[in-house]
Amino acid sequence: MVGTVVSVLENSNHNGTVLIKTVRVIVMNKKGQRVTARLLFDEGSNHSYIRTSTAQYLGLPVQFELQTTLFGGQKTTSKIKRTFSVLLQSCESGYKGEFNLINEDTI
Repeated sequence: MVGTVVSVLENSNHNGTVLIKTVRVIVMNKKGQRVTARLLFDEGSNHSYIRTSTAQYLGLPVQFELQTTLFGGQKTTSKIKRTFSVLLQSCESGYKGEFNLINEDTI
């Protein structure tokens, strides 16, 4: 029908459980200080993020600042975000890599 909007979730039987790919990793600063954290895989995101409190705890230096206007699928007010360079290490395989992450208070 023209002009009719139907929600595909309208008749879904959803119990509130959502499965998301995560893995435990070691987050390190350049001085070797480390913390174990849970890494969330979001293939739909254009950037990778770190919780602001984790960046502060590790004393990560700001690489640069940027301005964002959208997060979480909603229109939001413009915010200044900070980008941090961190080393991530697998808890199981020993893989290490350096990543640039943007701070976000709540993930």
